[in-house]
Amino acid sequence: MASASRVSGGLAASCLALGVLLTGCTEGQIDPGPPAGVANRVAEEPTGPEALLEGAVAQIDGCFYIESPTVEGRLSIPVFPAHEIGETSDGDGFAFLGEDYSEGDTIAVGGAMSGATMHELPEECDQDVPQWTVTPSVPAP
Repeated sequence: MASASRVSGGLAASCLALGVLLTGCTEGQIDPGPPAGVANRVAEEPTGPEALLEGAVAQIDGCFYIESPTVEGRLSIPVFPAHEIGETSDGDGFAFLGEDYSEGDTIAVGGAMSGATMHELPEECDQDVPQWTVTPSVPAP
């Protein structure tokens, strides 16, 4: 009997660990709902780094980037919380926190640089460009 309870206890612990792993997998996955070419992730809590990235929205080969205002050609891919972005009223660009953005618009987002491989990106985006993880402003619905 002792070995049967160890097996069932080990199985329960394994199931719990798997549940924790699968729950943690929701953070960081792409939500298919936002506009094409807008990098995004499923983010639950409005917490995270608060550095500031400012620049102009650049749309290159169907992907949206933020171009540095001080270093010409320096791009970052903003990875937005999926629940904070959407389609614009005219279908051009994307909406972030209810404000429309398209090519050339100035944008400022809080967050942190996250390297080039942190988040899954839309296929339109250059996988070698550094990513900027945008900190959520509001909790996910």
